[in-house]
Amino acid sequence: MHPILFTLFGFPVKAYGFFLVLAHLSGLAAVFLLAKRRSLPTLPLIDLFFVSILAGLFGARGLYVLTHWTEFSGQPAALLSLDKGGLSLFGGFVPAFLAAIALLRWKKLPVLRYADALCPALPFSIALIRVGCFLQGCCYGAPFAGSWAVVFRRLDGQVPPALLDRGLHPTQLYEAAFLFALAGALVFWQPRNRLPAGLLGTLTVLAYCVFRFWLDFHRGDLMRGLLGVEWLTLSQVLALAGILSAPVVAWICLASHKKTRP
Repeated sequence: MHPILFTLFGFPVKAYGFFLVLAHLSGLAAVFLLAKRRSLPTLPLIDLFFVSILAGLFGARGLYVLTHWTEFSGQPAALLSLDKGGLSLFGGFVPAFLAAIALLRWKKLPVLRYADALCPALPFSIALIRVGCFLQGCCYGAPFAGSWAVVFRRLDGQVPPALLDRGLHPTQLYEAAFLFALAGALVFWQPRNRLPAGLLGTLTVLAYCVFRFWLDFHRGDLMRGLLGVEWLTLSQVLALAGILSAPVVAWICLASHKKTRP
């Protein structure tokens, strides 16, 4: 755990905020390179980036606040404080995804082709955020006695005192490693992709949902007992929704491919 990376002109630069900004800036650079590589117009990506970021941050913070309301009751100023994390990945992804689709359709651009072209940027950006989570101490794992367990000892992170000095699953690093590998595989596969437009993006989201459903069994910071199921978390419910909706989205992609095929 290393919540403060360094000081700049006397001001502390926090790990989570640094990697959050780095993830968005590198994501912007990645989408431009990926779109150019696939011969897609790059000028609309500026609007796409800012619309998606605003929708994503609003949704990510909103869902986190709703699911951790006791932390904010009586502290309205804390609603906008992101210095200790407090963003829900699924809460951000869904509105950002819908906003991106709406913008592309409004500009009469090929939604499915953009989804395939830009899909490596999403796992890469999220992986960088998870590195920040590890340094901050949020999204920590459950107790674990394996040889690769991590031990947090600092009180200025988000790991509760009861879990300090104990071996924990490095769930942040699990996710970062998986997402970096997924991004690399997508970059490698894209030039060889012969699937109908949209299917590569669909498979990307499906892969993450399956992984995230598994990962939450090893997270130690999540509230469980959703919908009367003792082990279920909100993230697992949303991951299941993504898994179950993938065949529907794949069918839409195939139907669109048949419709546009000469």
